[in-house]
Parts: sequence; C-alpha cells; structure tokens
Amino acid sequence: MSVTVIKFSLESANQSHSFGSDLSKLLAPGYTIYLQGNLGAGKTTLTQGILKGLGFSGAVKSPTYSLIETYEVELGHIAHIDLYRMQDPEELEFMGIRDYFDEQQVCIVEWAEKARNYLPEPDIHIKLEQSENHPKRYTADILDKLSTGVLSIRSDRAKQRFQLIKVGLEKWAS
Repeated sequence: MSVTVIKFSLESANQSHSFGSDLSKLLAPGYTIYLQGNLGAGKTTLTQGILKGLGFSGAVKSPTYSLIETYEVELGHIAHIDLYRMQDPEELEFMGIRDYFDEQQVCIVEWAEKARNYLPEPDIHIKLEQSENHPKRYTADILDKLSTGVLSIRSDRAKQRFQLIKVGLEKWAS
C-alpha cells in the first residue's frame, strides 16, 4: 500500500473550517478518516468544517461522551466517532462499531489509535500537532489502498477519488 504524505499548517479555527470544507468535497461514501492529536489540537473543529462543507447546518459537537454522533447530509450518513473515553477496545464490538464502516457512510474517527486492531485502515489519516510558538501543523497521510487491491470494488472511481483527494489537499501543503 502506498502512502502520499502532505504537510500543512493552519493558523486559526477559520482555516481549519476552510480546510475541512475543501476536504469534504473530495469524500465519497465508504471513506474513513482518522484524526489524531492531543486534546485541543483541533480534531472536532476540523470535523465541523467537513460537515459544514457537506451542507450540515446544525451544531456539531464532540462525541466525547456519547462516543458516536451521526449526521445526515446530501452525501449520505456521516459517523463522527470519538474513542477518547473508551477503556477497552472490545467495547467497540458491544457498540456495533462494524455497522458504521460500510460503503454507505463516511466515518470520521478521533483517537483511532486506541482501537487500531478493531477498525479498518483509513483512507485519510490526519495528524494534528502544535507547539507553543507554532501554529497547528497537520500532516495528512493519504493511503492508496488501490495498490493492494483493497478497493478493487471501486476500481476506476476509486482511482479518480484518490487523485482528487491528493490534488485537493496539495493546495494546502506548506
């Protein structure tokens, strides 16, 4: 599986919303996005931008306590999953987590590293880092599952989406 890495910096919540909105235009049902970063790094802010870009006009809150918040948009179902408070990855099986990862929805997962062996590989893995004297630095790893045949069902469509995501995110590269 090949990985395309794009590094970029966002200096405000407005830029995070704009980036999320741009990213939303590149998504298709069945995509999985991991958002990795410390508390307060901007994972939910980025998710708000994605959902607003998909046309959702309501409030977007962190699912820290509920673990999963779902949204209906024109693209279909969006599941925003936050595993921060999860104690044991086996809890996911009791929650029916596998039901969310299908070809009909987009899943945005915060703190996926807490349950790596229980979740599918992401299509996009965004790592958020910050330091005292630097804006938030984001790194987006775009996994090209096509090279392993994982997305063979999507074939040409998946190849086109991968190229769109790669080109779409490159405009944010620093």
